[in-house]
Amino acid sequence: MSPTHTSLPKSVDVVIIGGGIAGLAAATELAARKPGRILLLEQERAPGQHSTARNASLLLSNTEDPVAAQVAMASRSFYADTAEDEPARFRPVGSLLLFSGPDAEARARTRISGVAPLGLDASYLTPDEIRARVPVLRTDQIGAGAFAPADGVIEIGPTVEALTHRAVRGGVLLMCGVRAIKLVTDDGRLSGVVTSAGQVSAGTVVIAAGWAASTLGETVGAPLPLRVTKRHLAVTEPWEPVDPAWPFVWDLDASFYFRPEGGGLLMCPCDVPDAPGADVTVDEVTIARTREMAGRLVPGADQLPLARAWAGLRTMTPDDRFIIGPDPRVSGLAWLAGLGGHGMAGGPAAGIILAQRLAGEPVTIVDAALVGVERFLKG
Repeated sequence: MSPTHTSLPKSVDVVIIGGGIAGLAAATELAARKPGRILLLEQERAPGQHSTARNASLLLSNTEDPVAAQVAMASRSFYADTAEDEPARFRPVGSLLLFSGPDAEARARTRISGVAPLGLDASYLTPDEIRARVPVLRTDQIGAGAFAPADGVIEIGPTVEALTHRAVRGGVLLMCGVRAIKLVTDDGRLSGVVTSAGQVSAGTVVIAAGWAASTLGETVGAPLPLRVTKRHLAVTEPWEPVDPAWPFVWDLDASFYFRPEGGGLLMCPCDVPDAPGADVTVDEVTIARTREMAGRLVPGADQLPLARAWAGLRTMTPDDRFIIGPDPRVSGLAWLAGLGGHGMAGGPAAGIILAQRLAGEPVTIVDAALVGVERFLKG
């Protein structure tokens, strides 16, 4: 969808910086709750081109962190709510978590019991049951599994298209190809944003800029401890045994996961090196290690030719939880940042949380304090 505006307005009520999944969701949800003009700025040529487009598209609710689980579960309703004239945005193929070692069964059952109170259905699997679901797996070192059928794979393109359409239809002004350079304050209150297309005045600014979030906060003396990291992914050429109906498989002890993609396997080594300068250059050593890890879990996978390999950015917080809500240091500043590896899984719900907080509504998904800015400002 083309941007609705080709020239920067002089003044709006809210500026949201960043057109990824979370920024789009926040714009849509805020437009439905709060009167006024909302401007969404995206520096790329179209929304959803950076971190949103460079991930494995997994919706994993079966996590140890109840906050991440609740946010992912709340996002699932958006992904599943597809109108008749819209393409599917979600494939509920399930998630299959693998556990090894002498305490594998206990750990798997602990994970399952931990998410049960949240309403997530997950079942315990023996090695034989694991192999029945994904026959290519080598399970001699795997002791147990946890299968959550409601998890699955997000279709990025249709999701971005649907959110963009909803935002624009709701009255959001969308501008692409415009970079936010710095924020501007007046007597301690946010007054606007300087961009590559000029300056726009606004009473509220939401930083949803992914890897650039902390840098923008620093322009008004409001830094946050965000760490920009890089994660590699690789996809093999098509392989005859691959079944697109398989769940995505995550070996927790090896820190490796894979899923079917284009007839082959999409693989990830769960790496988290720092990414100075938002560098997404592919490291061939990491890709080689990824193939070795694949071969240990799926015999023969290390010999498959690669169709492509790439790296994406993940912006992390010290406690691995999102930062959502107003910043008490600068009146009018709000954050939607630090989504880490949960951006696709949690983006829609994160946008709802942000809109609820700015509209003065009760937050219905999680305890707002658990994702608030304040937890990093104490002491």
